[in-house]
Amino acid sequence: MKTLLCFLTALSVAACAAPASDAEDTTSSESAATAAAWHAVYRCDDGSVLDVNGNERREIQFVVRNDAAKKHLMRSADPAYFDWNVSPSGEIVYRGRVERGIFYPQDFTRAIAISGRPKVQVGDQWGPTVEITRSGSDITLLANEYVNWTFRNCR
Repeated sequence: MKTLLCFLTALSVAACAAPASDAEDTTSSESAATAAAWHAVYRCDDGSVLDVNGNERREIQFVVRNDAAKKHLMRSADPAYFDWNVSPSGEIVYRGRVERGIFYPQDFTRAIAISGRPKVQVGDQWGPTVEITRSGSDITLLANEYVNWTFRNCR
């Protein structure tokens, strides 16, 4: 009994002597749990990229880097009503999910993705939406029947 009491006392002293940085540890673990590790699945000739989240293979993003494509696609939704998901370097980022995870390039064929959100939320309205489809080495973003863009030689 005396040995058990000494062991428990030593254990409680060790626990009390541990550094009190729980807040820092929680913050870093939350960040690590929610941080996306984006990996390129396809890179197109103009620098645009289709990425998959390495931590959740059903999450995708298409990063539009082509200036002409950005201007054209942004015609699909009025910037007066929508906040676009534009990166600090000026890229438009569309994010979405696929039903099955993407582990190899040929796993991706189609997805629906959004960029940004409405400035004033009305009901369950989404931000600017596109359908992303792959056909051979081309990837097309279709915003509506009048606004689409095909990215060539995506490998």
